[in-house]
Amino acid sequence: MARVTHGRARRSKFEIWAEVLEACARGVRTQSWLLRKVGLKTRVIKEVLDFLVAAGLIEQHSTSNSNGSRWEFRTTAKGEAALTHYYQLVTKFFVNPSSEHNSLITPFTHLSPILDK
Repeated sequence: MARVTHGRARRSKFEIWAEVLEACARGVRTQSWLLRKVGLKTRVIKEVLDFLVAAGLIEQHSTSNSNGSRWEFRTTAKGEAALTHYYQLVTKFFVNPSSEHNSLITPFTHLSPILDK
């Protein structure tokens, strides 16, 4: 599986998809916001967003203001279900119950420091 590195530990596509889904589940996000907070290059975030929109996991809306228009993204119900299943799978098969790092792999918690800003 391809892994991507951009200033953080190497992440698989599944981890990146989950991170974007989680970010967009917490609120409406722009591509610029995702670039800064998720730490991906423009080309990579565009590919990720295109894939997630095509899969029906996030929805894309155009908004206009005095500075022009921009795209905003929000996780769909299908995306939230996929994210929940992803975390259940990871937790069931890849997390040691006695590990002190279990809290890092639970829905909507491991990104709290960066997503709440």
